[in-house]
Amino acid sequence: MNLAYILLAFSILLFNGGTKAPSERFTTITVDDLPINKGLNFYYHDSLANGYPVTIASVQKKIILDAPTLLFEANRSQIPFLIYPGEEINIKYAATDSALLYVKGNAERTNELNFFRKLVQETGNVYTGLEASPYHKKTTALSNFYAFEKTINKVKNTRLEFLAAYRKKQPVSNQFAAIAVNSINSVAFTDSLILASNNKILLGETQLEKLVSQKLLTLKKLAYQPYQLYQMACLKLLSITYRGGFSYTINDNKKFESMFNFVVKNFEGKTKDFLLTRAIFSANNATISISKEVLEKYNKQCTNEQFKKFIVDEITGKRERSLLEGKDNLLGTDRKTIATIEEVVSSQKGKLIVLDFWASWCVPCRIETPYLKILKQQYQNKDIVFIAISIDKRVNDWIKAGKEEELEANNFLFLNFDKSLFKNRYKINTIPRYFLIGKDGKIVNDDLARPSDPELKTIIDKLI
Repeated sequence: MNLAYILLAFSILLFNGGTKAPSERFTTITVDDLPINKGLNFYYHDSLANGYPVTIASVQKKIILDAPTLLFEANRSQIPFLIYPGEEINIKYAATDSALLYVKGNAERTNELNFFRKLVQETGNVYTGLEASPYHKKTTALSNFYAFEKTINKVKNTRLEFLAAYRKKQPVSNQFAAIAVNSINSVAFTDSLILASNNKILLGETQLEKLVSQKLLTLKKLAYQPYQLYQMACLKLLSITYRGGFSYTINDNKKFESMFNFVVKNFEGKTKDFLLTRAIFSANNATISISKEVLEKYNKQCTNEQFKKFIVDEITGKRERSLLEGKDNLLGTDRKTIATIEEVVSSQKGKLIVLDFWASWCVPCRIETPYLKILKQQYQNKDIVFIAISIDKRVNDWIKAGKEEELEANNFLFLNFDKSLFKNRYKINTIPRYFLIGKDGKIVNDDLARPSDPELKTIIDKLI
């Protein structure tokens, strides 16, 4: 480990006194009337804009949260719902409408859960990840561009008025109202940047730079909120400033350091902490070698100790994983035990083995989990073992998802899966992927039916 890493790690211990991670709590989501074979899909972003899917394939789902979070429907409407750690939420499924979320016996929280749903119904999508809004269009005349700008501002004011009217009829907390105002302003800000990005040739370099300078001042006036809509506004500003150079991955070293210094110079407080940490994280995920000077500057500039610990974990974790490239190593849930996939399989010789290759971010994988649980219960006293092998790149994502899916025993992380011999030998290019290994330790089927397919049980019954 070089000096930069040591300094960064030491400062965290010094300032934190061994600060623990935020308290994680299960938020329970129960569906009142989930149709058979019909799942519900949501997603959310954490405080560093890392995305996580939430797939509800049975009547109840538990997700781990350590802070209030905007949970988005994974459909065209992409309606956000503000949820809290430890909360018990119910959903009334509506086949032709957005899901209706509510908290039993709590009218205020139910009002809050319904606000964005009503807002989208009245004013259109607040988040447009799947398709562009009409006022994002590319145009050939400046007059049209400014007309779209006015439309964006008009929609923003309409939404703020809607919030004021909604609060009079359906009371919400002041905390929620502040989040709603920030979200509405952030959406308008992002809409304006998308419009400018789509019309950068029409605007020209000089006018675009002037617009970005104005938007920077606007963003500074928005109060920091650790939610997706504000995060996207921040990231979109950097993206247009550096011509698409920063969304989730940075592949150019000079551009990365230039953006890093831009953030140091132009932002402060929690927004600066977020953008600096996101930049380091994105660069670390790419092929960029982060210099000692940049890491030391990050250590001095970032005031969020959890963010700094996160970066230490990411950088040191990547370095440790690089030492295991090309090997078929699995990490145990104690985060210490490492064994090859051959050793794990050999330890279960004499039993049928189902290998489940999955990942925290894989929606189809997580849809299969309830069916896998049923199979485990049906065969709990038989000579068969189910082994979950995640191909996640981040240990924390794997651990978190494993807790949510109640994967306790026989849950492993495949280290450096992309460069492993096993992946290449069996051409595992998509997941979920299931293997069946016989009692003699030999592979019977390397592309097994999914747990939701009745054929899988038939195959197992013949061999058990």
